[in-house]
Amino acid sequence: MSFKFFISILVLIVLCLTGCNSGSNRNSPSSNSSNNYLITPTGTYGVGFKDYDFINTNLCPDPLYSESTAQYFSPGNTNHCHQLAARVYYPILNKYESEIPYDPYYIDSIQQTVNQAFAGNIPESVDILTNKFSQISAQASFNAPLITMAKFPVIMLSPAFGISALDYQNTVLQLVSNGYIVVVVNSAFIATFQIPGNIVPPKILFMDLPHCVTVLIPGYETPICTESQARQMFPILNLSISFESGDINYTLNYFKNMANSDELASIMDFDHVGALGHSLGAQTVVKMAHTNHSLFQAAVAFDPFIQESMGLAPIDSFAIPFMIVDSAQIQSVVSGNLAINNYFLGLTPNKANITYSAHFNFIDMGTLQYTQLIPVLAAQYGVSIEDLVNVGTGDGYEIANNINTYLVAFFNMYLKNQQNQNLTNCTTLTNNTYILCNSGSYVPN
Repeated sequence: MSFKFFISILVLIVLCLTGCNSGSNRNSPSSNSSNNYLITPTGTYGVGFKDYDFINTNLCPDPLYSESTAQYFSPGNTNHCHQLAARVYYPILNKYESEIPYDPYYIDSIQQTVNQAFAGNIPESVDILTNKFSQISAQASFNAPLITMAKFPVIMLSPAFGISALDYQNTVLQLVSNGYIVVVVNSAFIATFQIPGNIVPPKILFMDLPHCVTVLIPGYETPICTESQARQMFPILNLSISFESGDINYTLNYFKNMANSDELASIMDFDHVGALGHSLGAQTVVKMAHTNHSLFQAAVAFDPFIQESMGLAPIDSFAIPFMIVDSAQIQSVVSGNLAINNYFLGLTPNKANITYSAHFNFIDMGTLQYTQLIPVLAAQYGVSIEDLVNVGTGDGYEIANNINTYLVAFFNMYLKNQQNQNLTNCTTLTNNTYILCNSGSYVPN
């Protein structure tokens, strides 16, 4: 049985749909200042956001348009162009004047998992826990008043394949509270989200991938791909990267063109633009950074690991400031070279520890794992929490805070020109991490 259907996403880029054995030496979580199970932003700003729906007229018709998919295009999109949605998070003066419900599609997937776990016969106690989970909220305010007397650097976020861009609240809100505008982009047929007309396009590309991996990850039971399966996978992954990179370019150009007529676009500092990607979204950022050296002034990739042998861009020797951040799982199998102002960060106390953090510590499940519902589901399936939600054995709050500490320091250094002695001297900023910098190579343990 697959335990990763929990949030129905691509695990480690290529489908890891059977359970993984990440160990049982689980650390107790640190205390969280909020009982909301999400990280409380610590910067000086509050967080506001606005939503945008786009029809990418540069891609008509959508390559996935067919008679069977025609129903998943908005009314008025008669040319069946590719569709996407962007949420723009921006700094505001009043902190947490209101809160928004957590990503409803994430909550829907939780409900589906509960239904499947208990075959529709859900005990009242579990139903109560599910309702509590659905009450989790993010500390952000819809359409809050803008700070118009300043401009803020922009960071474009490309999510993991099959993951909603809204499932990175722990990271996004911390960046915004430190004075960044973060634009998160969802691409139709890759992530689940609603487009105008109350239409939710299915994750078609995700469904087409074979259930195998091209690189063996320690502790995973998923079979290695055959040559034919690998060949089937490459065009799907490349099409996804093409969608995501095109949508990031389209969205960024939209706001650049609207700088004199859109109030939110007018406070974006387009001379200082960064990028952040996770998993296949990280591979998208890798490709864009290699292809256009002037598009981003700095970029970060979470857990990229597909090699050139798969026909994708190499994860090394970037011409711009670039930080590769790998979980304990992935740092044990990747390799590459670092150029000047390039960094490799391992989210583990040492290279030999391959269980401390995992692929989903980069999304909000890193802290949502501590809700009362998750252990109940794990017990129902007879697996560990780590196996159910693909997180490491380390303290999820500490890992999330470590990620944020490095992100803010890195982007402050290269988008705000605020020097950081630790990054300059290539020394760690937090416990339970290791860092490599500027030259040389990073290799598996």
